[in-house]
Amino acid sequence: MAGVLTVEAGHHLGTHSHLLNHHHIWVLDGHAKILDDDLGPGAYVHIPSGVNHDIDATSSDGCTVFYLYIRPSESPSKAIDGRDAHDRRTARN
Repeated sequence: MAGVLTVEAGHHLGTHSHLLNHHHIWVLDGHAKILDDDLGPGAYVHIPSGVNHDIDATSSDGCTVFYLYIRPSESPSKAIDGRDAHDRRTARN
């Protein structure tokens, strides 16, 4: 699964973890604290499954991130469009 998420200034998502999926986050705009690091545009963070994390913009003007949730056995392309390489080849034939 992939998406774009905006956390408004002065807000945060709340601490949580993901049971199976790894979380990949790229900061597109603004600043936030993720895993105790202050991150800005262009920053990337990988959060393995089971690790508590938050996207905390309580001390910034907010941020926008692009994220992927990827199961350890899943390719990044499948996380984005729901199909793996075999599915894409089959769809073209």
